[in-house]
Amino acid sequence: EETLRESEKKYRAFFRTSRDCVFITSKEGEWIDFNDAAVELFGYKNRDELRKVRIPELYEKPEERKRHTQIIEQTGFTKDLAVNLQKKDGSIINALVTSVVVKDEKGKAIGYQGTIRDITERKRVEEALRDSEEKYKSLIESIKLGIFRSTPEPDGRFLEANQAMEEITGYSRDELLQMNVADLYANPEERRFVLDELALSNGRVTKEVRFRKKDGTEMVVLDRKTAVRDDAGRVLHFDGIIEDITERKRMEKELREAEALRELDRLRSQLLANVSHELRTPLTSIKGFATTLLRQDVRWSEEEQRDFIQTINLEAERLTRLISDLLDMSHIEAGALKLERKKCQIAEVTDPISGSLASLAKRHRLQVIVPTELPPVFVDGVRIGQVITN
Repeated sequence: EETLRESEKKYRAFFRTSRDCVFITSKEGEWIDFNDAAVELFGYKNRDELRKVRIPELYEKPEERKRHTQIIEQTGFTKDLAVNLQKKDGSIINALVTSVVVKDEKGKAIGYQGTIRDITERKRVEEALRDSEEKYKSLIESIKLGIFRSTPEPDGRFLEANQAMEEITGYSRDELLQMNVADLYANPEERRFVLDELALSNGRVTKEVRFRKKDGTEMVVLDRKTAVRDDAGRVLHFDGIIEDITERKRMEKELREAEALRELDRLRSQLLANVSHELRTPLTSIKGFATTLLRQDVRWSEEEQRDFIQTINLEAERLTRLISDLLDMSHIEAGALKLERKKCQIAEVTDPISGSLASLAKRHRLQVIVPTELPPVFVDGVRIGQVITN
C-alpha cells in the first residue's frame, strides 16, 4: 500500500506538471480526466468548458479519428501518431498522440490513456527550414559559379559540388566526389602556392590558378577558399567558389595588345614628326652652305670656305647617323637586328668614337676617360658605341 501510494503520488505529479496534454478518456470519447495543459492546448477557458467537448470533435478530419481508433484497437497502443486537432477558435494544431488501451479487471477495453504533444511550432520551423534549404539549393544550382565543399587541406577531397562545377570542369558530380581538389590543377606549383597562402592567411585565400578540364584543355579560374571551423578552432571543411575567367583574361590580353598597338602608332607618328624635323635641319644647313659657296658674286677666303665645307661635312655625318638609326629601327621592328657580342675592353669601344664625339661636342668640355684596370666586357661594340653617341 505504501509503494502504491508513492507511485500514485508520482503519477499525479507528472499528470499535473507535464507540459504535454495528459488524458484519460472513455472508448466513446468522453473525458474522464485531463491536466491543465490540455485546457491550454485547446484554448478553452477552464476545465469545465473543455469537459463538455467530446474527443472526436477535436479532430480536424473524422477519418483521422477513425484511423486512430483502428490502430489502437489492433495493437493496443499508438506511439507518436501525427494528427491535426482543432482548438476552440478553429485554428489547427499539429500534434503527436501516444496512447494505450485502459482495461477493466476482466481485461475488457474501457478507454484510452495517453499524451498529446503540440508540435505546431516545430512543424513550422521544419517547413521553414526545408523551404530555406530548397531556396538555397535552387540558388546554388542556378548560379553560374562553381561551388564546392572539401575536406581540410592538404587532403582536399571533394565533399559536395554544384551543377556549375560539373559544367566548368567537365566532370560529373559523382566523378568530382571521387577526386581531390589538387587533381584539377594544371600546375602542381600553383597548388603549393595556394596551400602556402592558406596557411599564412588563416584559412582564406583568393587566387588566379590554371585548372585542367576533363578533356585536357586548360582554363584560368579565380579560386576562392574559406575555412569553416568548429568552436575549438579546428578546420571542419573548406567552402570554395570557382569562377572561370578564361574568356575575361583573353579579352584583357586583347585589350592590352590593342592599347599597345595604339601606343605604338602614336609613337611611330611622333617619331616620323621628329625624324622629319631632324632630317630637315642638316639638309637645310647643307643646302644653305652649299648655295653660299656657289654664289658667283662673292669671293670667299680659303679659311671661310674651309669652315663652310667643315660644317657641310658635320651636317652630312649627322644626316648619315639619322638614316643609320632609322635603318636600325626598321631592323628592330622586323626582328632582323642581330647583336654581334664578343669579349673586348671598354677602351676598344670608346676610342673609335671619341674623335667624332669631340667634334660633335666641341662647344662643350667633353672627355672620354676609361680606367685601364676595368675588366673586359661581353658586348656588341658597334651598338654600345651607338648608345654612347646618342
